[in-house]
Amino acid sequence: KLMHIQLKKFGAWFSAGYPGAAKFRKALFDSKSVVEVWSTLDNYFNEVKALTPADTSNEDFLMGGHG
Repeated sequence: KLMHIQLKKFGAWFSAGYPGAAKFRKALFDSKSVVEVWSTLDNYFNEVKALTPADTSNEDFLMGGHG
């Protein structure tokens, strides 16, 4: 269960700045099993792998730490 939660947290963090990240994060946190989490991660990051994420380093969300 801990790996399941950690995968969701890392996936959400790494998606910052990519198109459709909010929708992806919702799907990710709605995932119920490790297999579903991996599938959601794989599908999303394969879609955006050729893109450069927006620079979100100045956003409070990332600077303050969380989780």
